[in-house]
Amino acid sequence: MATTLRELAGRFRGLAAAGPSAAARRACEQLAVAGARRHFTNGRGPDGAPWPPLARPRPGGGSAPLRDRDLLMASLSAAWAGDTLALSASGPGAALHQYGGTVHARGRFLTIPVTREARAAGGAARFPRPLRLVRTGPRTGLLVEKRAGGRARVQYVCVPSVTVPARPFVGFSPGTVAAMSDVLAADRAAAVARSAGGA
Repeated sequence: MATTLRELAGRFRGLAAAGPSAAARRACEQLAVAGARRHFTNGRGPDGAPWPPLARPRPGGGSAPLRDRDLLMASLSAAWAGDTLALSASGPGAALHQYGGTVHARGRFLTIPVTREARAAGGAARFPRPLRLVRTGPRTGLLVEKRAGGRARVQYVCVPSVTVPARPFVGFSPGTVAAMSDVLAADRAAAVARSAGGA
């Protein structure tokens, strides 16, 4: 059956309007999430810039930023809204870590755990034994546990605020964009071939 150039052009316009196939969309979603996970593995933002190091060592060990329990990395997802692929994270503090910012104490202090036990307690108010505040400045201090033999152990550092540097992780690196472009190009080429073959 013959077809005119006008009919072929109409088919190709229809292909462009239809957008990527469901399989290509899924592949791009997977590439987007995998690319963002690499930012956590490499400790670098989508633009390749390294993340600032941690200001204090973690009580449980490990020094990789945003890799304490990997909750942010696990919360990554990608989904299409029309012709736009959106990458997002819903984990705790996602926006704060992405853009940076300052966290201010609601009460007198923010308490930062410095031991594994303090961290496991889930906050100074839940610490299982009495703590005493030792002031180190007008708005800073230490929460100290008095131990046997008169020894003292610092469990928390008390500060009025903490500034968290930006560590962008939601975004598309050039490598991820190139991989998604290859998927979409192959998808369009296959669609054109199918359309031309049905002429």
